[in-house]
Amino acid sequence: MPWCFIILAFAFQPLAAQNSTDSLVTSEPEWGTKNYSQEDKIFNRSVWSFIDNPALAGFDRKLAVAYRFRMKNLSMGVPNDEGNLELAFMKHEVFVDLSTGGPKQNWGTAIYYSNEKELQHSIQRLVSASSFRVSINNHHLVFGMKATLQFSKLNDWEGLTYPDMIDPRSGFVYETQEIRPNNTFTVLYFGYGLKYYWKRFSFDYSVEPKPTTGFEFRDVGHRVIRNKFKSNYHFNVGDGVTISPEFVAEIISDGNNIGLFSGYVTITYKDMAYGQLGIADNNRLSFRAGYQLKDMLVIEAGLSSYLDRTMEKIAGLASVDVGIRYQIRPWYR
Repeated sequence: MPWCFIILAFAFQPLAAQNSTDSLVTSEPEWGTKNYSQEDKIFNRSVWSFIDNPALAGFDRKLAVAYRFRMKNLSMGVPNDEGNLELAFMKHEVFVDLSTGGPKQNWGTAIYYSNEKELQHSIQRLVSASSFRVSINNHHLVFGMKATLQFSKLNDWEGLTYPDMIDPRSGFVYETQEIRPNNTFTVLYFGYGLKYYWKRFSFDYSVEPKPTTGFEFRDVGHRVIRNKFKSNYHFNVGDGVTISPEFVAEIISDGNNIGLFSGYVTITYKDMAYGQLGIADNNRLSFRAGYQLKDMLVIEAGLSSYLDRTMEKIAGLASVDVGIRYQIRPWYR
């Protein structure tokens, strides 16, 4: 499936080779260009997407095809059929993102597919997102909506460990009293988001049910609501260098409110390369880097490590991921 999208993107490339200065002859620079907003920075296109906030669908005014492979908790494993341990958490992600509309208008449409492994669960998600922008002078507001179809499968019930199985002195000695769930779980849920930006400042808000496998204890499932807030500002420091501090807050509500907070600082050089360092979700040190070739191909990588020594000993590196993104001007422009 991912390679079909990539082949289509290359096929459209000759049609996309249009005069890149068309928007500069208008009285107002085109939305999304370097003359109009700082929001088209390379790290914004790489780190965040419409999966985080559907208002970002089509936001950077390009046709983009991307793939990312992510591994989490590298020291944790589950036994395979041969009895050997395999990585317990991994994810494949692919998406296509497209903007439509004229130089001063924007609609965005996007589609995303992921295949994820979490312990003995396999999870597949299909997401469709769209956005629409409203502008008044230099103030811009983008609205977005997405629909997610999630299919979860329980691969090995006997391989799971539940809290009532654990004796703190003797180890895993009890039979669980948990009721075996269905082997499959399918749910459809919707998310909403908005993005406001003005010159070098931006603010994001999104809300959706918290994605679950459907096999959690007491099956709280999609009744858990996730609210996410993000804001950043871009400082130009000369010679093509931009420094962007960013703050992210995530409030998870399931009767009680749980807060997760993240802070990052990103340095971008001429929209060709970026490096990002920060604290993610209260408990991880995160580093990311990316490079863009000829405004078409973006290569990115990231890793994070637990700040808590106990979690570091149990799980090792919190996450490692690599990704590639191919982007062109849409053929209709």
